[in-house]
Amino acid sequence: MASWQAHLWSTILRLTFKPKLARAKNIQDVRSVMDRSFFKPPADIRITQARVGQSDGEWVEATKPAAAILLYLHGGGYIACTAATHRPYTTAFAKLGFRVYAPEYRLAPEHPFPAGLDDAVAAYRALKLAHPHTPIVIAGDSAGGGLALATMLRLRDDHDALPSAAVLFSPFTDLTGSGASRQKNDKRCAMFYGKGLDMVADYYLAGKTDARHPLVSPLFADFKGLPPMLIHVGGDETLLDDSTQLADKARAAGIRVELKIWPVVSHVWQLLSMPEAKASLNEAAAFLRREVCDIETVIIGSGFAGLCMAIQLRKAGRESFMILEKGADIGGTWRDNTYPGCACDIPSHLYSFSFDLNPEWTRMYPSQPEIWKYMHDVVDRYHLRSAIRFHAEVTEAIFDEPSNTWLITTAAGLKVRARFVVFATGPLSKPALPNIAGLERFKGKIFHSAQWDHGHSLRGDRVAVIGTGASAIQFIPHLAEQARQVHLFQRTPPWILPRMDRAISSLQKSMFRHIPGYMRLFRTRIYLRQELLAPGFAGNRKWMEKPEQMARDHLAEQVQDTALRQRLTPNYQLGCKRVLISNEYYPALARPNVEVVTDAVTEIREHSVVTADGREREVDTLVCATGFRVTDFLAPTKILGRNGADLTALWQREGAQAHYGMTVAGYPNLFVLVGPNTGLGHNSILFMIEAQVRYVIECLDLLADRKSIEVEPAAQQKFNEEIHGRLSKAVWSAGGCKSWYLDEYGRNPTLWPGSTLTYWRETRHVNAASYRIVGS
Repeated sequence: MASWQAHLWSTILRLTFKPKLARAKNIQDVRSVMDRSFFKPPADIRITQARVGQSDGEWVEATKPAAAILLYLHGGGYIACTAATHRPYTTAFAKLGFRVYAPEYRLAPEHPFPAGLDDAVAAYRALKLAHPHTPIVIAGDSAGGGLALATMLRLRDDHDALPSAAVLFSPFTDLTGSGASRQKNDKRCAMFYGKGLDMVADYYLAGKTDARHPLVSPLFADFKGLPPMLIHVGGDETLLDDSTQLADKARAAGIRVELKIWPVVSHVWQLLSMPEAKASLNEAAAFLRREVCDIETVIIGSGFAGLCMAIQLRKAGRESFMILEKGADIGGTWRDNTYPGCACDIPSHLYSFSFDLNPEWTRMYPSQPEIWKYMHDVVDRYHLRSAIRFHAEVTEAIFDEPSNTWLITTAAGLKVRARFVVFATGPLSKPALPNIAGLERFKGKIFHSAQWDHGHSLRGDRVAVIGTGASAIQFIPHLAEQARQVHLFQRTPPWILPRMDRAISSLQKSMFRHIPGYMRLFRTRIYLRQELLAPGFAGNRKWMEKPEQMARDHLAEQVQDTALRQRLTPNYQLGCKRVLISNEYYPALARPNVEVVTDAVTEIREHSVVTADGREREVDTLVCATGFRVTDFLAPTKILGRNGADLTALWQREGAQAHYGMTVAGYPNLFVLVGPNTGLGHNSILFMIEAQVRYVIECLDLLADRKSIEVEPAAQQKFNEEIHGRLSKAVWSAGGCKSWYLDEYGRNPTLWPGSTLTYWRETRHVNAASYRIVGS
């Protein structure tokens, strides 16, 4: 939805600028309208006049180091404007991490095609010659966008090195005027009448060049071999089709193109004061930084933790970040887990960011599709999509001590240098297959619940399910309705509480939307209710008596068969393993086509499962609901810190540990979200994520202009001794069960042994004495 400023500016321009330009009779009239600028450069930006190549121009620079050089080509229809009129663009890019050069290329009609192109190409070649080891990118708006595209085409045809990437704002790519938007948007466009652009073409071509020449109208060029491009254009512009057709043709030529069409905004709206201007420039800078791969912060993972980190970096004014995501889409566990019935066991209003509450939840407990949609909406609301690189599985991160930066490599060969690295991969990202003899010999269909094969029909199958955890209790009811026979192999019965779910009425959703504070109050009540379980998990046995009795009553009410009820009754304390909620699981187990098997599985054969009692059950499909390798944390990524110390190997050898789950001694400028001992058994992990992200931002602020921040080994050791002392008394250690919360050494590196309020209070501010901050 467009801002009120966008609507206001479009109206003003349509009533003032557009008719003035339409009345212009000659080039002097045109320039008198277009060459005005009231922009005052910020005090922290330095502008220096210089001559690069064969034309004058200006350097626009900030005081901080730049990620790359940006050649910026201003718009103005090839006949008007200057580098000074377009300083809203160039100063914004300078503040966002680029050293910008804007040439005063020659204008028509005094200097028709190819004079301006010759100047742009000469400027690029001179920059490349003077800065051979610095990445160079190119950008331009309107005619400058068309000129940037023509510059790349000329360089390619001359076999010169090309810019690393290009940003084109409403590029003028078709001087023939063939796009339908010239007429369709004639009245809607806030700046131009379609026919008015014909005068521009006449001046630029001077009657000597065909308007279809590919360096005049790049839309008619062959785009093979050009670098990645970002294109931003307004949906009401007469030049809309110049962008959409360009994107289509470039993609057809194999070029990676990101096209975004903005509603309501005027042509080159980035020159104006409106939220869309800042958002567009931020996205463009993020795109260019991502392509030159030299940025401030790399975030690994695009689940809730990664998205929260990116949003708060942006809110803090730290725009130089990139999200590396191994998959084809955002979402982490909520992208991957699509099994039937997949849903969250935390209430909807608590399973959303506190700074982005969602009044549109349809049920008290959210389903996977609804959670995933919320995450996509968040990405769009905070304009994160251009900062995400998909299919980018990180294989190694190596700390470079001389530069105090991290060198990050992906499986596809992408290399990124970053000052900070934030691992937001989460504990539920690596499915765990059971260690059962013969599993690899099974001839039927086999898959993990987190990799559900929706193309395989289970109707009429004999299905074996190994595992009775959170995933199994959700998909078993659906499976039982389809399969001929379900054999559920249960090692330990879970504690199951009733699921207090209901649809949220239209009236209540309206109240969430329109009554100030009501939704936040509703959310707080849910949070406090969940938090009441914390003392029981921390080791207060009496605190769990009431929930245990509720679970026993729930089992007795739903399962009438005494023998089955006995097999489903846990013999350990509630909370020792993950507490589950369901109203459909127990009734599904009572169906005649479902068998609960408590004998251990000893072998998998080609078409059957064998248990410890020697019985062999023939099956067609094997579903492994065996959870995730939660104690592996960052494995298998190779992470080398100071002196080449391998973090993954260290944690596998000695058990994972960190300071408040986030920072690790010996690994400067590295942060982990939802790291060791920050998982929960009773409340929303999003609460912990927000606390951690706030802590990381404060660490970055504490660092300021110094080079590295690293937790002191003594502080980390003290924290972990205290944590594991508390864990030894908690339900996970003293509750009489063995769970995936524990690693192979019997330690619990996964959970926080207390209330989330305690964690929030202890991480509210960074204790500078716990950290070593070095450099200048």
